Amino acid sequence: MSRALAAVRNGDMGVSEAARTYSVPRKSRKVLAFKGERAVGSTASGERSSTITPVCCTSAACHYVPPLIIYKRSRSEEGLEDGVPSGTIFAYNPGSGYINKDVFVRLLRHFIDTVRPSKEREVLLLLHGHSTYTRNLDALDIALENEVIMLAFAGHITHRLQPLDVSFFKHLTYGLAATIGTTVNGFAKTGVRPVNRDVFHDYHFLAAMQFEIDDVPVMQASPIEPVNEEIPEPNMPNCRKRSNSIWKSR
Repeated sequence: MSRALAAVRNGDMGVSEAARTYSVPRKSRKVLAFKGERAVGSTASGERSSTITPVCCTSAACHYVPPLIIYKRSRSEEGLEDGVPSGTIFAYNPGSGYINKDVFVRLLRHFIDTVRPSKEREVLLLLHGHSTYTRNLDALDIALENEVIMLAFAGHITHRLQPLDVSFFKHLTYGLAATIGTTVNGFAKTGVRPVNRDVFHDYHFLAAMQFEIDDVPVMQASPIEPVNEEIPEPNMPNCRKRSNSIWKSR
């Protein structure tokens, strides 16, 4: 983990390349064991590509919550938790490597311990509309008890409205550093802060509007019939006249 982060920070590799290079090998290496031992443990990756899921949270004032890193494995191993930002927490999900309801509850408690919302200072937490968040009763109860207002985006619009998707993760994808200016631009481009209801234009939603137009005439094919037309005789010797069947529309 620490070597992958160092490669990205130094600009030697992008995030995807570093994850592939320093991920746990798929094939197990040779392992020392006592002679005659039948059960010998080894480390192998669950899939060929990276199985690490980072969950990040930041505010419009550029305050970052230490991230949550999820590994697709049952337990930790030496080196997996090295070289990360201070305060980072870890979770292990051998089934998928992604966040689930239990992991989100832990993340929410981590968020509350870091931000410390109160009745005098409620906190708005923007989330995408996955069932992990919206259908998680334990998380909803914790949020109500701790003055956290959770607002979920509708489906298929997070690429426009979610600040982290617009700026922060986009920079990491290309191996670029995510700075304070990156965060500010993400909130500004989505119209979240400063609030801007006119940040989007009609052409941003043209792809969705084409299915809502009811007055577009439906083009129907007219009946067609075969018409025999004689092909003109070419001006060449020893050629005979012939006819061809041509389909013509009315």
